[in-house]
Amino acid sequence: MFIHLPQTLVNRHSHDWVPTLATNQHRLTTPYDIHATLTHLVNGKPDPQLPHGLSLFTPISENRECSAAAIPDMFCSCFAENVVTDYRPFYMSGIIGQIVNKINSLTDSVREMCAKYEYESIARVYQRENARKDSEYSLGNTTYHIVQMFMNPGKALFETVIKGVNGTAANMTIVGEISRINRYGNQSHCINDKILKNYCFFTWITSANCREPCVHRDYGYGSTVCVCNEKHCDDLEPIEKTAAGVVTVYETSKSGHRFDKTVLNVGSNRGRKATKSQTITIDKSKGLYQRILGFGGAFTDSAGLNIKSLPETLQNRIIGDYFADTGVEYTLGRIPIGGSDFSTRAYSYDDNSTDDFQFKRWALADEDFKYKIPLLKKAQEVSKHGIKYMASPWSPPAWMKTNHKLNNGGFLVGEPGGKYHKAYAQYLIKFLDAYKANGVSLWGLTIDNEPISGFMPTYAWNSLGFTPETQRDFLKLDLGPALQAAGYGPNTTRVMICDDQRAFIDSWANTIYADREASKYVAGLAFHWYTNTDANIDKLDIAHLADPDKFLINTEACEEWKDQPKHVQLGNWATFERYANDIIIDLNHWTSGWVDWNLALDETGGPNWAKNMVDAPVIVNATAREYYKQPIFYAMGHFSKFLPPGAQRVYQSTDKSVVGLQTTTFIRPDGGTAVLALNMGDEPIDITINDKRLKRNVSHILAARSMQTYLYY
Repeated sequence: MFIHLPQTLVNRHSHDWVPTLATNQHRLTTPYDIHATLTHLVNGKPDPQLPHGLSLFTPISENRECSAAAIPDMFCSCFAENVVTDYRPFYMSGIIGQIVNKINSLTDSVREMCAKYEYESIARVYQRENARKDSEYSLGNTTYHIVQMFMNPGKALFETVIKGVNGTAANMTIVGEISRINRYGNQSHCINDKILKNYCFFTWITSANCREPCVHRDYGYGSTVCVCNEKHCDDLEPIEKTAAGVVTVYETSKSGHRFDKTVLNVGSNRGRKATKSQTITIDKSKGLYQRILGFGGAFTDSAGLNIKSLPETLQNRIIGDYFADTGVEYTLGRIPIGGSDFSTRAYSYDDNSTDDFQFKRWALADEDFKYKIPLLKKAQEVSKHGIKYMASPWSPPAWMKTNHKLNNGGFLVGEPGGKYHKAYAQYLIKFLDAYKANGVSLWGLTIDNEPISGFMPTYAWNSLGFTPETQRDFLKLDLGPALQAAGYGPNTTRVMICDDQRAFIDSWANTIYADREASKYVAGLAFHWYTNTDANIDKLDIAHLADPDKFLINTEACEEWKDQPKHVQLGNWATFERYANDIIIDLNHWTSGWVDWNLALDETGGPNWAKNMVDAPVIVNATAREYYKQPIFYAMGHFSKFLPPGAQRVYQSTDKSVVGLQTTTFIRPDGGTAVLALNMGDEPIDITINDKRLKRNVSHILAARSMQTYLYY
C-alpha cells in the first residue's frame, strides 16, 4: 500500500508526520492502523478509544507483537512457515473431511446450481514456528498448520489454517476462513455473490441454468417460440473451453428445450436403453475434409425495416442474438445489391436513366442508409469472430436489360465482352466502392441471384438471366479483369458462381471451372435449397470434384409455406427439422457455409413488394413491441455457435443406419470436437460417441424430435 500526503500536509508536518510515516513503513502494521490514521486526519488527533489500531502518524514500536496489533496467531508474520511432508496426522484426525464439509456447507443454499466438492489431494502444508528469538511471545504447545488442498470438480485449490496441539492428530480444528487461492475463472459464472463465487462449481447436470430462460408461447404449430420484449429475452452462454474428459451437451427439442445444457464425463453412460441406438466412431487419422467459412443470414431491406420498427434496445438485442457470443454467433451476412423482392419497392442504383454508361446518376438508396449499413456496422461491433459480408445483385438497372424491366426475367443486352456487360461489371464495382466508403468491406460477391430466373417472363420480382456459358464468358472478359483492376481481385473479394438451385450446380461447376481464364477469378460456388431432394445430393460431390480447391456455400433458404393460408407459422417444428437435416447433408457433402434468407420479418412474412411472403427465424411484432425466436433460430444456432470459421469436418462412421438420424463431426480451431446429432423420429436413440483419441466412449440419450451438440476438448 502507498500513502501520498498532499503538499500542504507535507509542509505543515514535515517535522513529525513525514518522518514518522517513513519509520513506520518498517513496522508491523494492520488495516486497523489505516482506520486509526484516517480518524486522526478527521479529528486532528489520535483517538485513544479505538479498540484496535494505532495512527501511522504516531511512532509504532519495532517490538510490536501480533497480539498487540490484534493479529491472530495463525496470520502472524512473526512466525516462520516450515514445510511439512508428513500428512498422516491430517488424515488420522478427520480434519480433511471437516474442511470438505465446511466448504460444501457454504453453497448449501444454492445446491441446485453448485456441485459438491470432493477431496482430491493435499498440495502442501506449512507449520508456523516462532521466528523472533528476542520475542517473549511464544505459541507454546499450540501448533498452526497452513493446509492447501485440491478439490474436484474443477481442480479447486483451497487454503485454511488448522489449530492443534504439539502437531498431533488430537484436537485439530479449523480456525478462520477457507480461501480459494487459484483462479475459478468461469466455473462459478452463474453466481453473483462475490463470496460464493470462490466456492461454487456450477453444474448443469441438474439442468440448472444461469441463462435468461426462454419464455415460451404456443401458437398451435407443434412447438413454441421464445418471446423477447423490453423486460425479458432468452440468451445463450459464451462457449468456454472445458477440462479434458468433460463432454458438454446442448439440446433443443420439440418439447421445449432450447440449448439446454448437460455436463457429462468421458466414460459415463447416460443412455436409457432405448429401442434404437447408434455408435458414432470418430477418427481424424482416417480423414479431414472441408473447413467452415461460417453461417449467417441476409440483411434485406425488409429485415432492416422490421428490426428498426422496434425500440432501440430490442434492435440491439436482435443483432446480439444473431452475432454476439451470447447469441448464435453468425459469421456470414448476405446483402442484396439494390432491391430484391424483400423491399417495399423495386429499385436499382441507376433507375430513370437511359444508357448511363458513365454512371452519373448512380447512387446508393435510402434503404442502404436506413436499413442495411447501420445494422451491418452494429453486427460488426458485437461479433467476436468478425463477419464475412457477401453481396448479391437481383437485377441491374432496367436500361441494361433486354426486356427493359427490373423483373419478369430478361438478360443483359448484347454479348459478354460488349458494353452492357462491361457496364454491369462497373455497376457492381460501384457498389463495392460505396459500401467500403461507408465502412462495410465485402468479403464476397455472387454474380447474379438465381440466374435461371432470366428465362421466366412471369418471374414476379427483380431478376437477371445467365447460362453457365454466358456467366463463364462474362467472368473472363468483363467482371474478372474489372475487379482485378479495381483492387477487388481473388485475394480480396471472393467471386461465387451460380447462386441458384442445388439441382444443377454440377453443370455450372463443370462449365466454368474447365475454363482456366474464367476459373482463376472464382473462389467458390453458391447454391440455394428450394429444389433440394435426396436425388440431387450427389450434385454437391460432383461440383466439389470439378475443382476441390473451390468452396461450396448455401446462400439462401427459407420456409415458403406455399399453398398455405399463412406464410409464417410460429413455433413450427417441422421447419426446424428441415433446416437441420438439410444443413447436415450439405456439410457431409463438402459444403463450407450456410446462409439463411431474411434475418427478421413481420407476422405476415413481409414486407415484400411482389407479395412473396415467407417465414424467418425471427418474427417481429412491432405493435406489441416484441419479437419471436422461431425453432429454426435455434436450428441455425446449433451450427453457427459450435462450428466457427476454420472448423474442419473429420471422418466419422456409424455402426448401423437409423431412420431419421443425421450426424456430423467437426474439429474446432480451439481444439474442441463438436458432434451434431439430429433425431427426426418419434422414439429416443441411445447415442455412443467413440472417439479414437479419447480411448473411452461417452453415451447419452437423444430424445425424440430433438437435436444435440456434443462439445469436448
